[in-house]
Amino acid sequence: MATNTWSGGTDNWNDAANWTTTGTTDRVPITGDDVVINTGGATVTMDVNIASGETCESLGSLTITAGTLTTSGSNYTLTVTGATSITGTLTCNNSTVSLGHNVDNAWSVTL
Repeated sequence: MATNTWSGGTDNWNDAANWTTTGTTDRVPITGDDVVINTGGATVTMDVNIASGETCESLGSLTITAGTLTTSGSNYTLTVTGATSITGTLTCNNSTVSLGHNVDNAWSVTL
C-alpha cells in the first residue's frame, strides 16, 4: 500500500486534500496504508471507523511525530496492524483502539 502523510492544518481526516500520498493520487488512507502525522500544532480529527467491515479496515502503521490525532468525541474504532510510533499525541476518547494487531517480532507501540 501507500504512505499517507498529513499535509493539512487542523481539520478532518476524511478530506483527501489534507493528505499527501506516495505513489498515487492524494487520497484519504485506505486499508493497509501507512499513516504519518508530522505537522506541529495540527489536530487531525478522525471521524470515521477504521475497523473490520468499514471502508478502511486497518492501517498498516501509524506514526505521529508532531501534532495530534484524535478520534473525535464519539466512539470511532482505530485498528493498526503494524507498528505505532507516538512522539506527538494520540487522543482516543471513547474509541476502541487496537495497535500492533499483527506485530509479533518487535514492539507494537513505541513512544
